[in-house]
Amino acid sequence: MELRTEYLDATALVAWLTHHIDSDISNAAHCRLTERIHRTMDDEGRIPVRVGRHSPSQPFVTHTP
Repeated sequence: MELRTEYLDATALVAWLTHHIDSDISNAAHCRLTERIHRTMDDEGRIPVRVGRHSPSQPFVTHTP
């Protein structure tokens, strides 16, 4: 499998989380997710992710620790 690094915009991801799942999770869980995003992002506010070709039953984007 060929993997490459792509980037997600951290600000957009936090906004999406706040808008879409804020009511479905506790405030503490939301804060932990937000903190993790901010720790993971680079100096340009981007989050690196590893992207590759997977079968349709597997997620397309996987997080790079």
